[in-house]
Amino acid sequence: MAGVPGTARGWCAHHYRRWRLRGDPLSSTVPKAQRPAEERFWEKVVRKGAGDCWEWQAARDGLGYGFFRVISGQNMRKTNRVAWELVNGPIPLGQHVCHRCDNPPCCNPGHLFLGTHAENMADRNRKGRTTKGRVLHCGEQSGLSAKLTLSDVSEIVNAYSAGGVSQDALGRKYGVSQTQVGRVIRQERWRLARVFSGESLDDSYSRARPDNNYQRNKTHCDRNHLLAAPNLPKWIQAAGYRTCLACHRAKGNFHYAASRGRIIDLQETADRHYRKIMETVIGEPA
Repeated sequence: MAGVPGTARGWCAHHYRRWRLRGDPLSSTVPKAQRPAEERFWEKVVRKGAGDCWEWQAARDGLGYGFFRVISGQNMRKTNRVAWELVNGPIPLGQHVCHRCDNPPCCNPGHLFLGTHAENMADRNRKGRTTKGRVLHCGEQSGLSAKLTLSDVSEIVNAYSAGGVSQDALGRKYGVSQTQVGRVIRQERWRLARVFSGESLDDSYSRARPDNNYQRNKTHCDRNHLLAAPNLPKWIQAAGYRTCLACHRAKGNFHYAASRGRIIDLQETADRHYRKIMETVIGEPA
């Protein structure tokens, strides 16, 4: 039987395979799933000095946070929470494990602390881990490709608050969409970029809000339709804006036609809706 795999040397297939893999038919290792979680966890961490970051060396997400499967078959958990529980015990309900070092892969228990969700978000904003509250990482200062600069944002907000220009026109001028211009004006983008010297942050943007801007003061839309009842959507009036109902309906028709492979004239469609709206309510052609 010599030379036949599994029976050579007088061993069964199981012991023969051990000898081929490990050089010893009697060697045995405990499967990883059966090894203590603490042992498996810390072997994936580079532990340095007490004041240094101990970075996780295995699976991470896009933000750098590590993941570890404590029990086979269960979902993976964030390594900062696992590290806290291995040293300090269970985490109280509703508590987050936050980093003092602001280093996502760090598993040093000395760099971790418990906090509520609100405390965690405040700590994140204070350290500049998000675009809100982050002056040095806006637009061209972020190191990424950005269409708007600080000076562009200043000009957009100043121009819109002064009146006489629409968001569409500003978007075309600066090479961005009307949606992006609206986000800048509503503080959804560049909120903490101090683009106005001598003004507080809230005061600088208050000049571009609906109660003091072109949206409320204009009398005609970009297609020269009168912005007055009944050509104002009710939901828009309630919010304090002045938007053309005829143009709103025409855009809906345009997108519907485009989805069917047809192209319609937006100006002509808007004019037709405007005449219909004014005739129906006033009783005479506009």
